[in-house]
Amino acid sequence: MAVDEDLESLVKEFRANPAAERVDLEFKSKGILNSRGQKKKLVRTISGMANSGGGTVIVGTRIQDGGLLLQNFSPDEEPRQELTHIAQEYSNSPLPRLWSIDMEECFGDRLLRIDIQAADSELVKFDYDGEYRVYVREEDGLREMSSGEISEFYEKTKTNAEGRWESEIQRTEHSVPHKASSASCFCGLSSVSKRLY
Repeated sequence: MAVDEDLESLVKEFRANPAAERVDLEFKSKGILNSRGQKKKLVRTISGMANSGGGTVIVGTRIQDGGLLLQNFSPDEEPRQELTHIAQEYSNSPLPRLWSIDMEECFGDRLLRIDIQAADSELVKFDYDGEYRVYVREEDGLREMSSGEISEFYEKTKTNAEGRWESEIQRTEHSVPHKASSASCFCGLSSVSKRLY
């Protein structure tokens, strides 16, 4: 889940404590968007956050001379499209459906805020060096997920899915009374449900 705080509060926290980064919060310099390789690193970080329960990345902050420098984005700078292309090219899942990318005002500057939802049914695999790997956040860094952790994720996902219906038709199949009279059971049911009798 994305960090539920406004941008200025997050930047104030980072200004007061540059070690404020954590599993669900990362601050990046605008330089991360200067090259395709750097953007790929950013998308890998985002994939790790999605696999770790979600989080927020703020781009446009840099520690300089002991203070925090905000790096303003001009209105013509638009990194969303290229980040989306990189995610589509290097990840196995529709990673862009798990994020929202917005420019937000912060103390008079425009910064890039990326809020990431948790990968809930499928882990995001990312091809960083020619091989798909599953990354997770650990403190304020990344590491490769172990095979045991991957198995645990899918077992938990399977367990959470039990009891949930895969579709409206399946829910209807299980909720229609089996021994009801035709008059009582066909009233208001869809044609799909009627065919079950």
